[in-house]
Amino acid sequence: MHSMMHIMVQHITSESENFMYHNIFLGLKENVSLKEIKILEMKYSFTMPKLIKKHFLRYNGGCPEKNVFVSENGSRYVLLNFIPIKYDDYDLDKVLSLVRDENIMPKWLIPFAEDGAGDFFCYSLKKDELGAIYHYTHEFNYGESPESYVTYLTSSITEFIESLVEEDEN
Repeated sequence: MHSMMHIMVQHITSESENFMYHNIFLGLKENVSLKEIKILEMKYSFTMPKLIKKHFLRYNGGCPEKNVFVSENGSRYVLLNFIPIKYDDYDLDKVLSLVRDENIMPKWLIPFAEDGAGDFFCYSLKKDELGAIYHYTHEFNYGESPESYVTYLTSSITEFIESLVEEDEN
């Protein structure tokens, strides 16, 4: 079993070394290891989808040069930065602690980036749409369901990042 885990770790790590987008990431934090991701997954009882894990093994935090997502209906979502797994004062552990303690986000969403207005880009943990990307708006009143403030954007992190445009593009 130990050797199987080692082979799996080695396989994912070698895949992540060649994992790149047609978008430049600026301000990346120190690389994280698969072990560091596993610790976070265990602490918050979730399993990161494979593509998300590959992304964070290669890109820990940072901001893509092209950072605007335009939805099918023309809504624009500006991405400020990706939340690093580790090596930042505002890392994923701190964000998850806040949203879980305050119970302000559906448990099936995990934030991975923010827009600068207190809202998050998240990925889904639902089996039928694992890794799908959503935008979560925190502007709801006490007693309202946060589920009403979740907007589907696209089916994967790769599709999300590859479809980002520069802020002045349409």
